[in-house]
Amino acid sequence: MISDWNSGGAVVLLPKVTVLIPTYNRAPYLSDAIWSVLGQIYKNFEVIVIDDGSTDNTCQLIYSIHDHRIRYLHQSHRGISAALNAGIRLARGLYIARLDSDDLWLPHMLETLVPVLDARPEVGVVYAKGQAMDNRGRRLAHIQGRGERFPGDILRSLAYDDCTCNIALVARRVCFDRVGLY
Repeated sequence: MISDWNSGGAVVLLPKVTVLIPTYNRAPYLSDAIWSVLGQIYKNFEVIVIDDGSTDNTCQLIYSIHDHRIRYLHQSHRGISAALNAGIRLARGLYIARLDSDDLWLPHMLETLVPVLDARPEVGVVYAKGQAMDNRGRRLAHIQGRGERFPGDILRSLAYDDCTCNIALVARRVCFDRVGLY
């Protein structure tokens, strides 16, 4: 945890990672997504669920999960970019990760990626591969997040074909501060 001073002079422990989960009418999947974050081996994180105007039971579902690391924001329906931007504005972590509300993380995801950012201050973003699955949780052949098309030339690789997997990505907060939001 990172310490900071609040306005009352007390030390506040801040999470190192903020996990953003934008959602819109995905209650049947959302609980599994949240539990896949709460089940991480790496524990120094907060979760911000941004409800983009859901009309299902998303709110009740969030309040049924009792974990102090979860923060909930409800906003009128404005789309995923607005939801992510709202979450980034609330984020307290040095690093920001995103998980869509119908996706899951394996337990070692943060434990694998966070140390890379800790050890390499020149690196702004790290990511893992992601495997597609159907609505029953069966793995499909499609894999996201592959090697660079042009090794050693990340910008050219990204311009040619996005080789990242956005739901298995951790970025430094400062990257958003420098280049802007979604």
